[in-house]
Amino acid sequence: MRKVAWGLALLTMVLPGVPWSLGLGDIEVGSALNQPLQAQIRLHSVPAEELEDIKVTLAPRADFERVGIERPHTLTQLSFRPQLGADGVPVILVTTKSPVREPFLDFLVEVRWSKGRLLREYTVLLDPPVMMEGRTGVATQVPSVPAATPQ
Repeated sequence: MRKVAWGLALLTMVLPGVPWSLGLGDIEVGSALNQPLQAQIRLHSVPAEELEDIKVTLAPRADFERVGIERPHTLTQLSFRPQLGADGVPVILVTTKSPVREPFLDFLVEVRWSKGRLLREYTVLLDPPVMMEGRTGVATQVPSVPAATPQ
């Protein structure tokens, strides 16, 4: 019993020093349909000094197939750039150079850093500019679900 208590005490002293895993927050959209995409994804548990080591891309086609999501060619125009946001919090800027003509985008983001790899699915709903008046942005997030195997 004494060894268990000693082990628990040691564990509570060590845990605060353990680095927690990187996380991705919700996506916030600041553009409308028929405009270049301007969105950002909040990064969690990322120190500012490690931001330059993070690589963010559209996930490979094999990952899209594995989770059962279509990967149209239009998604290749998405650009991802990790940086500090206006409030000093790390974010991933998601942009396009040309206007987005599709009312929604469903895509997988791949984040690689020194301690691992993370995939997350996002669905972005884009309203026409007249519908966005008075709103800050519309976005939904759908959790990744492995594709069902045929029986």
